Parts: sequence; C-alpha cells; structure tokens
Amino acid sequence: GCFESVVEKPKSFRKRVAINELSERSSFVRNCEGNIKDYYDFQDSLDGVHVYLLVDKRTQFQRVAKRVSKEQGKFNIEIEILRNLDHPNIIKIFEVFQDEYNYYFVSEFCQGDNLLNILK
Repeated sequence: GCFESVVEKPKSFRKRVAINELSERSSFVRNCEGNIKDYYDFQDSLDGVHVYLLVDKRTQFQRVAKRVSKEQGKFNIEIEILRNLDHPNIIKIFEVFQDEYNYYFVSEFCQGDNLLNILK
C-alpha cells in the first residue's frame, strides 16, 4: 500500500505518498497518488463488474479493490463511513486510489460467501 515505514523500499515504491491529511480516527486510510496498477497486481474480478482480488507487489498480501464510478457521487459518503468504523466484524479499508473515471477502495480480503447469501 501507500503506507510509509522505516523499512527501506525499492526505488519504484518511494514515490508513493499520501496526498491528504486525515482525521486521527481514520489515520490508517490513505488517499494515494499514482496508478493503482503500479502497486497492485489485479488477479480476478470477484463479482464480474467492480470488485477485484489484488496482490500487493511489495508485500504479496491479498487485498480487494472496489471500483466506484466518480459519476455515482456516493463515494464521499461511503469513504467517510468506512474511515470512521473500527470494529473487528467490519472490513478494514486501507487505501483509496483514483483515476480519471473511478475511485478504488483497497480493503482487506475475506474469503467465503457474501453476507446476503449467508442470510438467505
């Protein structure tokens, strides 16, 4: 991700910086500069449309990216809600990238069925 640490990073990762200061509660969610594909390998589409399995190129951790169109206008509300939630039963969001048309929420990967299928 775009997190900075004391560990020396390869040159290609040194340019990755947080572009916004965030509230104390949401300090672990970063808005990142750059193309998400420079930092993550896209593996599979999990829903066939806008949710993707990723692998962090640096750490090899699996993550999930949810693509949200900028035209939808719900992004600001959704990201603020996710940033302020801190509960063991709610997926953590780590980073947010954007391109000309979309935002990408990068979150932890949880295997298994989705909640709607479990509740049926």
